[in-house]
Amino acid sequence: MKNHPRTQAALLALLCLASTAMASCGDASDGSVDTAPVTQAETETAATEVVDPRLEYANVAPVVEDFGGYTYRMAVTEGKEIVAEQIGYWTEGETGDTVNDAVFRRNVAVEDTYNVDISLLLMPDTNASARKNIQAGDDFCDIMFSAHVNDFIGHAQIGGLVDLNTLPELDMTNPWWDQRISSLSLFGQQYMATGDISMEDDLREMCVMYNKTLYNQYDLPDPYEMVTSGTWTMERMLELVSGVTEDINGDGQMTVADQWGLASEVYAGWYFFLSAGLDTILYENGAYRSAIAQEKYHTAFETAIHALITDDVFVTDSGKYESQLTTADIWSEASKMFQENRILFRTGTFSGTMYLRNMKTDFGVLPIPKHSEEQEEYYCMVSFTCAPLAIPVTAQNLHTTALVTEALAYESMFTLTPSFYTTFLGEKILRDEQSKEMIDILLASKVYSLDCFASITGIVDKITGMVKSRKDTVASAVASVDKSAQKKLEKFLENFET
Repeated sequence: MKNHPRTQAALLALLCLASTAMASCGDASDGSVDTAPVTQAETETAATEVVDPRLEYANVAPVVEDFGGYTYRMAVTEGKEIVAEQIGYWTEGETGDTVNDAVFRRNVAVEDTYNVDISLLLMPDTNASARKNIQAGDDFCDIMFSAHVNDFIGHAQIGGLVDLNTLPELDMTNPWWDQRISSLSLFGQQYMATGDISMEDDLREMCVMYNKTLYNQYDLPDPYEMVTSGTWTMERMLELVSGVTEDINGDGQMTVADQWGLASEVYAGWYFFLSAGLDTILYENGAYRSAIAQEKYHTAFETAIHALITDDVFVTDSGKYESQLTTADIWSEASKMFQENRILFRTGTFSGTMYLRNMKTDFGVLPIPKHSEEQEEYYCMVSFTCAPLAIPVTAQNLHTTALVTEALAYESMFTLTPSFYTTFLGEKILRDEQSKEMIDILLASKVYSLDCFASITGIVDKITGMVKSRKDTVASAVASVDKSAQKKLEKFLENFET
C-alpha cells in the first residue's frame, strides 16, 4: 500500500521539526548565506539531518503576495470555536496542546508571509446565518466551515457558493488538498474542499477499533497481517466475532452487561456497503445515473446487511438497549463496554480513538473490511460531519481569499498534518508500531458519498432502516427506490447543469 503524498510530506516535516539542527531546514534567519568552510564533523552531522520537505514542492507552492494587512475571516458556528480550534481553523495562541499549537504556528506563518490578519467569525448557526447573509449580498467572510456537508450542498443548490475550480489561485490537484472529495462535485463544479487544512476529514473517517486484550484472549490471527495481505474481509470479521459473543451473566439474554463480538451502529449499513468500492450514483460520459438496481449492488447491500443483523452484533442505536444504560447515553455505554474488554471490534469514526487515551488495556485500529479479497483497496467512508470549507459568492476579494486559502492548506501539510501523527503515535493514543501503517491505509482509503450526503435516491434510509429493524428486505427496498431514483436525481441536478 503506497503512502499518500500528504502523509509522506507530513512525516518528513515531523522529522524535520524534531531535528536538533533546525538550521538545516532552511537558510539563515536573516536571509544571508553562510559561506564559512564546512568541517568534516559538520558534514557528517548534515548527512543525518532531514531536508526541508517544502523543497520537493517548490515548483507548485503558492506564490507570495503582500496583502497590506487584509483581514481574512473564517466563519464557524458560535459555541463551536473550541472544536474549530482542534480540527484546524484558528486559535488565539499556544497552549502546549499539539494540535492547537500547530494551528497557531500555521496561521502565524501565513499571516507573516502574506501580511494578513486571520480572524474567526462566530455565527449563531453557520447554515442559517450563511444563507441569510448570502441572500442579503453581504461580504461576511472569506471562507466558512460547516460541520455538515449537506449544508453546503444546500447552499450550492441556490447558487450561494463559488465553484472552487474557477479560482486560478486554488489548485485542487495539489497534494495538500484531498482529491477524493471531488466525488461530490457536480458537472465538474466543486463547491467544497478539505485536506491538510483541517484534521476533521481524518478524524471523521470510519474505521474499526479492536480490543487487544480480548483479541489475545481468544488467540485470534494477527489483524494487521490480514489488512496488509488483503484478507481483511466482511466474511473474515464475522468468523472472528462468532466465537466471542457470550452471555457472561447467564441471564439468557444479550444485554449491555454481556460480551459482544462487534459493536456497531445503524449508519454502518451504508458505510459497510460503500466498502465494496461502489456508490449508487455514477457520473459517466457527462451524465449522472442511478445504479441501484444492478446485480452487483444488490449483492453488496446483502453483504453489508448480513454483517450487521447477526446475533453477534450489538447495534448501539437500534433503540433496543436504552432501558439498560448504566451511563449517560448509548454511545458512552458502548465505550465503557469496549474499555472493560467486553467488545472485540467496534466501528465508528477515527475520532473515537481520542476518547480512549486513558484506556488501561491496549487497542488497535483497522480499516472497514473489504467485501472480497479480489478488491485491490479498502474503502472507508468519511462522515457527513467532516467540516469542509466553502467560499460564499458574496466574498468580494476572491484573489486574496483564494491565495490565502491555498497558502493555509499548503502550510498545513508541514505543520498541522504532522501534529495528527504526533497526537496518535507520539502521544501514545495508539500504542504499537503497526498503527502508523494502519493510519496511512485509512487516509488513503477515503470515500465521500453524494447519495448519502444529499439524500437523493432514498436508498440510504432503506439500508439503515434494515439494520435498525434487523430485517433483510433488500430486494423489496431496491425495487421500491429504483422506480423513482433517476427522476429524483435529475430533479436534484437541475440547479447544477451547465
